Amino acid sequence: MMPPPAARRESFRLLVVGPDPDTAPALRALMRSREDEPSTVEWVTDAGEALDDLEQRGYDVCVLDGEPRAAVHESFVSKTAAAGCPVLVLLPGNRSAEVERGVVAAGAADFIWKEELSAPLLLGALRHALDVRDRMRLQRQLHLAQRMETVGQLAGGIAHEFNNILTAIVGFGGLLAEHLADDEAAASQVREILTGAERASVLTRDLLAFSRRQVLRPAWIDPKEVVEHLARMLRGVMGSHIALTVRCAERVPPIHADRAQLEQAITTLAIAARSTMAHGGELTIELDDLMLDSAYCDAHISARPGRHVRLAMSDTGQGIPRDLLPRVFEPFFSASTAAGMPGLGLSTVYGIIKQTGGNIWAYSEAGVGTTFKLYFPTNEEAAADPPHASAAVHEVLSGSETILLVDDTDIVRRLARDVLSTAGYRVLEANGADEALQVAGAQPAIDLLVTDVVMPGRSGIELADRLRSASIDVRVLYISGYTDAAIVRNGLLAEEAAFLQKPFTPQDLLRKVRQVLEAA
Repeated sequence: MMPPPAARRESFRLLVVGPDPDTAPALRALMRSREDEPSTVEWVTDAGEALDDLEQRGYDVCVLDGEPRAAVHESFVSKTAAAGCPVLVLLPGNRSAEVERGVVAAGAADFIWKEELSAPLLLGALRHALDVRDRMRLQRQLHLAQRMETVGQLAGGIAHEFNNILTAIVGFGGLLAEHLADDEAAASQVREILTGAERASVLTRDLLAFSRRQVLRPAWIDPKEVVEHLARMLRGVMGSHIALTVRCAERVPPIHADRAQLEQAITTLAIAARSTMAHGGELTIELDDLMLDSAYCDAHISARPGRHVRLAMSDTGQGIPRDLLPRVFEPFFSASTAAGMPGLGLSTVYGIIKQTGGNIWAYSEAGVGTTFKLYFPTNEEAAADPPHASAAVHEVLSGSETILLVDDTDIVRRLARDVLSTAGYRVLEANGADEALQVAGAQPAIDLLVTDVVMPGRSGIELADRLRSASIDVRVLYISGYTDAAIVRNGLLAEEAAFLQKPFTPQDLLRKVRQVLEAA
């Protein structure tokens, strides 16, 4: 027979706040009466000092000695709870239901009447306070996840519409630059317009990454090879005043991710770390794999049990203040003090990791440093995909084939029509899937369908499926500012599908059209 499991040993870090110097020794004596690991009980008289101690020393429970009826105490209880430390109130005097209701209304996790104080009662109240703390943490995680999801939906919608505008600016600007090639002054001004548009397109790509609406090209990749390859480049980027240490487990299973996006995420985190270590320091990159159990997932609301690859990046920089830590992944959170990366740097990383199916967590203390932990689900039996030979791209960008062009945004459709027609193609237009089906039904042959992915009614993918089901064998080039998860599952486009990201230049469009038409 197996022996019974040993009793769980517990220890607590308590901070007592109040004017009575005898309270802390009394609690300490009660804690020592238990056969557990020794607990820490410390005492301060000032509520403001207590808040500073909570930030710096990480107490499990704050014990308020006295009824929280005064405004300063009510404020202290709410601020302490917001900092993630539950409050246990020791009430003086005789029992009173009104006082007990006031304690609960003030936000305290639990209370004990001092005349009834005993070791079992204290232990039960401390355990209950820690349960309240854990629930509060999960509620904060849920609130943060919901807020990030809402902001992501807004950002993705804005980026989608803005990409349509940028497509017109970049496209017609490129055509104008060709016509003004002999006028150096005018051509220079057009180039400035195109440079500004390119910067704006980078911003929209970051918004799409944050909102998880980017098109990814995932494959089973070796994360150890990616990290070791990047480390050689990062040593030059970090500078001689920052030491870069890489620690990888001997064997790390593959992960299913877009290699370019993963490299962007790691590089962004490294640059963020560098900006917090202006006077030197160390960046450590660690890579291993582990099993996430149900206990971990219960404490991390978006985590799922199973085997994961863990990538941790730790710096010795100035750290992130605790009150700013929940906001570091928000777009446009201009916090040079929070992460050294104003704008979309860290929010882009957040979107990349979430879209890959993983999770990212930030841990930091002001003045101590910051650690970002990235978790990627893995499959021990997965093998890396064999490399695919890229299709040859001819330098000649013109042609005479028939192209069905479908886009519900008029200005984008006009641009693509002008570019393709000028290059010699026969262009048939439609502003949606239903009109495209009618146009296709009246044509003897169509060589290529160029279609937006997201359109009112049927999507571009549904349109292509309808054409194929009608025995119209046509190649397809998808174009979009972003892909909607309802159309492209989890934001992932099938690897064999040809795709062109908005905004695109006339040369980009012609080159991609030629590539698709000439693909075997």
